[in-house]
Amino acid sequence: MLPAAILMAGLAAAAAGAPSGAGPSSSRVVSGDAEIVKSLHPAELTLADDLEVLVVSRVRPGWVLLEPAALEIQPRGGENGWARLWRDAGLEAIGVERSAPRLDEGDDGAWIVVERTLTLEPPLPGEHATPPLSFVLRGPDGTEETLLIASIPYRVVSVLDDGGERAELEVGEARGLSAWEAPPPFPWVRTMAYALAGILVLLAGAILAMVLLTRRTTRSVLDRLPSRIDRMRRRASESDNLPGVWDEASDLFARCVSERLEPGAERLEHEEMVNRSSGWFGLTARDRDRLADLLREIDRVRYAGEKATRERTLAMLDDLEAVLGRIKAASDMVVMEMQSGAGPEPGEARA
Repeated sequence: MLPAAILMAGLAAAAAGAPSGAGPSSSRVVSGDAEIVKSLHPAELTLADDLEVLVVSRVRPGWVLLEPAALEIQPRGGENGWARLWRDAGLEAIGVERSAPRLDEGDDGAWIVVERTLTLEPPLPGEHATPPLSFVLRGPDGTEETLLIASIPYRVVSVLDDGGERAELEVGEARGLSAWEAPPPFPWVRTMAYALAGILVLLAGAILAMVLLTRRTTRSVLDRLPSRIDRMRRRASESDNLPGVWDEASDLFARCVSERLEPGAERLEHEEMVNRSSGWFGLTARDRDRLADLLREIDRVRYAGEKATRERTLAMLDDLEAVLGRIKAASDMVVMEMQSGAGPEPGEARA
């Protein structure tokens, strides 16, 4: 009886941990003084959807939870380990939000809670899993413990519909053995019509999938700039997590510069970007001054400890939209002049 009970408990645990349809899935690790939960939504998605990963940590006051590189928003210097780890798993990070630490007091005592939400672009259709995350829990006496939170499986499905095949299977099961005892004449005409319709549906689905893949893989960060800035403005107006808006603004600026003017700009400090902007063709002296003022304003809030008020955040977003608009116009001008044969040589600055 005991082995049978163990087997049934194992099967129930496996069923509880498996993803169900398009609902969320989660992974949890618990220590005496810390708890970490990683969840994703949805567990089944298409190429047109974004994958959201939520990581919630709770630690006792006096304990410190060191985050893995995969949750760093933008490390100072070196390669961006956060983006690299997700990219190795086939995921492209397009946004991150981090809440300010808050104190929760309940029946089980006091906890310090931090939430992080990552928005990712899914890979090609198939079975995938998010990468595991390793945390370090440091106690008041300096002792450390490693907490590993497991990967979470998810599925990216194709846009092709298999409802017709499932319907035929259900009809066959409903007929039972009697259908084989007295089979009707084979419907050649109907079968050929179904086959032709199926080929047309598959062809249309393949074309649609190719269009979706092309749009997904070729869309530019700057092409989505207005909607991205509007979303950040709404966050600044409605949310109390203003530092997260400044972090996202810094990441957005680096990605736009890397895409259009300076490959690898995500690894550069802001001061280095200001120095290199003198070699970016198409920007005027006023554009470079405004760019420098914007980056120094971001650094004062992110690293110098100056307060990020709602009015200051909205003003920063206005400057960010204007500077990135000038960068887009400058890079478009470079492409047009190079196509006409009058553009600058690589690395040549505008006089």
